[in-house]
Amino acid sequence: SAGFSGLFHGPFYYYSLIVPFIIFKGDPYGGLVLMFVFSIGAIIMGYIIGKNMFGKGWGFLTALLFAISPPLISSARFIWNSHPSPFFILIAFYYIYKMTKDKGINIFLSSFFSGFIYNFQSGIAIPLSITLFIYALFIVRLRKISEIACLLLGYLLAFFPLLLFNVRHDFISFKGITGYAGNLEQVAFSLGEKSVIRDHFNSFISSFFNSFPTQQIIPSIIFFLFFLFATIILVTREKFI
Repeated sequence: SAGFSGLFHGPFYYYSLIVPFIIFKGDPYGGLVLMFVFSIGAIIMGYIIGKNMFGKGWGFLTALLFAISPPLISSARFIWNSHPSPFFILIAFYYIYKMTKDKGINIFLSSFFSGFIYNFQSGIAIPLSITLFIYALFIVRLRKISEIACLLLGYLLAFFPLLLFNVRHDFISFKGITGYAGNLEQVAFSLGEKSVIRDHFNSFISSFFNSFPTQQIIPSIIFFLFFLFATIILVTREKFI
């Protein structure tokens, strides 16, 4: 129900494979090393974000959770275009957080890295970019023309390869999106056969529990209740703009 004909991921993933290809002389093992580097980068970014938001202790805890997360461990051991995404998602989150405190260049960097993720997974980049745009306008309250232009410039540069691709190939991606929009009755029928809210909730719960190693010492529900309680405490204490 969510496939777009003609919409492709960006080219940077394939460009990034050039470096290990040259260093390892064509050995596919070089691609695994690259995935490992991206995963280590995600752990480092987890520490940086946790430290900046809540202090050094939370930074180490965040890095630890990334290091022991089974999906992130597997992403370091398998060559796939989606696996570098966590590293760039965290970079985007970092600049989004910085933008909340100090706009400036952080506006551009937050939108650029949010869009840049399309090079690895468009299904993440597009919703994140739309969410950031809404967040920037209604939560951070960007009002100056220069600030909004900076936000849009970040999107433009991030998605620029996609724009060039469409110009060269008769706007194939845009035709796929409009074709999808013109077939909404079939999409609605497909979605109507199942509970969208229940499916999304179950997917969230499954993803949450799968983020922790399987063990018998601490039940997974304890992790869930702990983070739910911690989130409530932090949200109630946060001073929103």
